This record gives sequence, C-alpha cells and structure tokens, in this order.
Amino acid sequence: MSTLGPALPSNRAGVIVRLGGELRFLSAHLVRRFVPPPTLSDVAGTGLTMALVDGQVLAIIPVGPRGSALTVCEVGGELVGLLGADPEAVGFFEASPEGVSFQGESAADLDVAELVRKSARGTFEQEAEA
Repeated sequence: MSTLGPALPSNRAGVIVRLGGELRFLSAHLVRRFVPPPTLSDVAGTGLTMALVDGQVLAIIPVGPRGSALTVCEVGGELVGLLGADPEAVGFFEASPEGVSFQGESAADLDVAELVRKSARGTFEQEAEA
C-alpha cells in the first residue's frame, strides 16, 4: 500500500512583470539584475538602441513604456536590457501549463530569446527597406 500523498505543485523561481496589461513570467535563470533606466542611445541607421549599464554596452529591447527599472537578462551568453518590463513580484510561483500562477492569474512565460530574434529581424527588415 502506498503512503504517498497527492503530488505537490511544482514551483518556479522568477519574476512577474506586466506587459501590455498582461502578466508575464521571467525565469530566474534569465534575469541578472534590475537597474534604474539608463540613458539610451540609438545606433544610427539600424533601429537598435543601446545603453551603458555597469560599464557594459547592452542592446535594449523596448517591450513597454519606460518604467522604473531596466530588467537585465542573459540570452545565449549575452546581456540584453528589457525596457518596460518592471518587476511586480519576485519569488517562487506555482507552475502552470503556460507559465506560473500569480494571485489567481496566469502569467505566461516571456520568451526573451524570441524578443531578441524579433528585434534583430525588425532591424534587418528596416535595413532591407532602405
């Protein structure tokens, strides 16, 4: 006879952010730190935005209106900044099929690698149109 109880819900560590009115989840393994929004510099002719953060030049991906923090993430060994992804909560959250559950709402995973790809494609599309 088994004495095992029902499976406990698994938890995921990370950050809840709100983008366009929707809750999104950034896994802790992606997020490196939060910093005040830095001065931004456009890279002429590319559509890219860069910023100097803690002595490093980072590509900046705007995902919403400029808020109170720049979320610095690591993707493929490179650091990128998400502008407009202000943290609402940091900690462990109950896993759900699409991401996590937070205060009764679902927060889908935010795919930072896809944001980087979209940003790069947008740049290449702009260059091709020029």
